[in-house]
Amino acid sequence: MMNEVRMMQSKSNEFPQAAERLFLAVVNQAISDVLENHKEAKDAERWLLSEDFDTLDRLFACMGPLSVPSSTPSSAHPIGPVVD
Repeated sequence: MMNEVRMMQSKSNEFPQAAERLFLAVVNQAISDVLENHKEAKDAERWLLSEDFDTLDRLFACMGPLSVPSSTPSSAHPIGPVVD
C-alpha cells in the first residue's frame, strides 16, 4: 500500500485541479449522506472510515490547498473561506 501511495504522490502533480474538486464533492456528499441518514449512509460511513479514503486524503493533502482565482470571493470557495 505504501508503494501505491508513493507512486500516487509522485504523480500527484499530474492531477488537475478538477480532480481535487471532485474528491471534495464526493466527500461532502458522503458526509451529508451519513448526517442525514440517507439510504447510502452505511456505505458512505464505511468509505469515510476506509483505508481507501485515507489514501486519497493523503494524496490530495500532498497537493496543497486549492488555489482560488483572485476574482472568486473567498465565501464562494467549495470548502469555505480561504485563509492566507
